[in-house]
Amino acid sequence: MKSNKKKINLIVSVIGLLLSIFSICKISNDYDIRGQISQILEINLDTLIFALLLSASSFLLRGLRYVLLVLSNSQCSIVDAFKSYIYGNCINTLMPFRIGDVYKCIYLKARDSVSFPLVISSIFIDKLFDLFIFIGVLIIVAPRILLENKSVEKFLYIFSYPF
Repeated sequence: MKSNKKKINLIVSVIGLLLSIFSICKISNDYDIRGQISQILEINLDTLIFALLLSASSFLLRGLRYVLLVLSNSQCSIVDAFKSYIYGNCINTLMPFRIGDVYKCIYLKARDSVSFPLVISSIFIDKLFDLFIFIGVLIIVAPRILLENKSVEKFLYIFSYPF
């Protein structure tokens, strides 16, 4: 049994490594990496630090929100709920089709025996919160973009990017 698990872990690791190598090769052929590095070096350091702190605090707040959603109906530990959120987002960054959300379910089910319907419903509610926040930002920002640009096409292009 342990031998099979080690083989599966090895196969998954090799596949992940091959996908990473393929992705790096594809990106290096399609993009001007030197131009991007020169643009990064021109960034104001204060602005970069502020943006990183803002991003990190947003990430932590979203993680805490997810923890509260899961903990409200289960005996899951705070650490495991937060880890599942962090791991799920890391996997979402690397894999398509929101696989990280599925991983959250698997992780919490394996670690704390959290019921599958509870985790699925918490992910659904988490996505609804994200949608409400997006709509709120859209309502606040839309008039300014439309007034400055006076172009509905440009406005629609800007807000169609995440989708």
